[in-house]
Amino acid sequence: MSRLSPLLFPEAESFSLDFPAVPHRGDDTELENHYLPTRGKAGPSILTFFAQEQKSQVLCYANANLTREDQPGEVLQFVAFGRDLTGRNPQWLYFDSRLTTYAELSRLTEQRIWFATIRRRGVGLLRRLAALPQSVWQKAVIDIPKRRHPRIW
Repeated sequence: MSRLSPLLFPEAESFSLDFPAVPHRGDDTELENHYLPTRGKAGPSILTFFAQEQKSQVLCYANANLTREDQPGEVLQFVAFGRDLTGRNPQWLYFDSRLTTYAELSRLTEQRIWFATIRRRGVGLLRRLAALPQSVWQKAVIDIPKRRHPRIW
């Protein structure tokens, strides 16, 4: 992979990270239960981790040997893998806020790695947003296949 990486993603600077759970559909097992969005509930599943380089869209890292305890440290495991592969830290990481802990986010900051997370919407935040006047909202387009048009503040 170290010989291919300069060809596949020569200017690797930003990566999208995700932790999808792969459901188990066989006999009862000792697998941990993880939330399965397609079913809308938790069930026995395998926790996986994927990293995709933004510009080339190359899936450059995967791990399917994780437990819930391993989850918070996997982001830094990926950073170490990327540094070994490319000789430098990634510049940007994009991921869901539940992917890791605040302590791990601090370690990313210490290494001067920028990140953007999707934040969970708590009741208090939703109340504050609902109280904002319509005039402060703007239209935005997220360029994805489903073409969502969120309001932004």
